Amino acid sequence: MAFTVDMQDPLSFRLVWIGLALLLAAAGAFFLWYCLRDRSWMGTRAARAVDPYANLPALKKKYMLLLDELEKRADKGELTLRKAFQTCSLLARSFVEEITGRPVSKSTLTDLKKMKMAPIENLVRVLYEPEFAPRSIGDLKEALKMTREVIRKW
Repeated sequence: MAFTVDMQDPLSFRLVWIGLALLLAAAGAFFLWYCLRDRSWMGTRAARAVDPYANLPALKKKYMLLLDELEKRADKGELTLRKAFQTCSLLARSFVEEITGRPVSKSTLTDLKKMKMAPIENLVRVLYEPEFAPRSIGDLKEALKMTREVIRKW
């Protein structure tokens, strides 16, 4: 039994498929070039990273006023001690997040240690117990004083 093999011509398939593949590859390369050239899709975080301390005095003033408001509400009895400590922590974290652009407001104490932000880490360590203990006890005036000091020294 003899077998025969017929060879096909090198260009016996349709050239349309080669052209389509080359066109698709060129379109993909253009898309990558366009995305890497135009960085506006990166959002505000990239813009914030350019000069994070541009409006530092205004932010300090804003958060100092918010702390004053918190103190007044706590003195009037509008907030529980736990809620006051939670708000104090949130204000300090929000301040640092606005300045640095780092996600401090949702970070745990361990996360803050990894970020190497000693001032906010120490403050959060002090505020943790009154925030999360079964029964909140603590000196709110001292916590507010520490929070103001962190913001003042930033």
